[in-house]
Amino acid sequence: MAKDHHITDDLLQAYVDGQLSPQQQEQVEAYFRTHSEKQQESRDHRLLNQSLHALFDPALDRPVPANVLALLKEKDHSVPARPANAVNPPSSDTKPATTRWLIQSIAAGVLLMAGSLLGWVMHGELSGVSVPARAALESLAVDAHRVYAREKRHAVEVQAPEQNHLMSWLSARLGEPVGPADLTTYGYELLGGRLLPAQGKPAGMYLYRGPHEVTLTYYITSQPAGLKKSENGLIPNCHEYMDSATTVCSWTHATLLYFVIADEPADRLRAISQKIRERSKQP
Repeated sequence: MAKDHHITDDLLQAYVDGQLSPQQQEQVEAYFRTHSEKQQESRDHRLLNQSLHALFDPALDRPVPANVLALLKEKDHSVPARPANAVNPPSSDTKPATTRWLIQSIAAGVLLMAGSLLGWVMHGELSGVSVPARAALESLAVDAHRVYAREKRHAVEVQAPEQNHLMSWLSARLGEPVGPADLTTYGYELLGGRLLPAQGKPAGMYLYRGPHEVTLTYYITSQPAGLKKSENGLIPNCHEYMDSATTVCSWTHATLLYFVIADEPADRLRAISQKIRERSKQP
């Protein structure tokens, strides 16, 4: 308790953003053991970050529509003229008014662009899965990946030689065929898999080990109840998880939500995920 004063809001925010050293992370987690309300706040902030990533990251790989470009160009030419008394460096008497004018102009432009871009991103995105629901399940998938990736002897419940039994078991529990893909062309060998809980429902996990002992997790669970069940016709959506080396790719098919997680560059993991996705669509 004597060291609590070292845990500042900036340090907690850095924890949420994944920017702490292992020693600092242990310090914060020890602090959480006696400050559950701060731990919950950090979880809420992390969930918000994940939701924003899930919402906006898909737009990074998509071309900006021509109508949005035209709108931005039009607004660029319609910025109001600067006040005459602000041509020269403002005096102390005029600075507040000029500053307010500048802030209001920038804010108006940002709000307009944000509204246009939000509509563009949300159009047809996420296949009916709400952003917070998807982010919460993504968090569970990444937590499972990080826990079992460290295991050497007990990483999986059913070993790879019994993959037919494992596939039948997980498929029966999830209600859809969920078999592992052959990823040897990418240097990954199947270790096996296990059944996990996910918000009161079953989740399946296949674990692979790749070059330099990199672990890849293929995690499958049900889409949130009451939401549209559809197939995502887009390539897997991939993004960096919480400013870390971990990349998460995801997509939906039928009633299930799929995640592929590894410390891999996004382009490479997207290609791996596409191969897994093609396998997941097979009966």
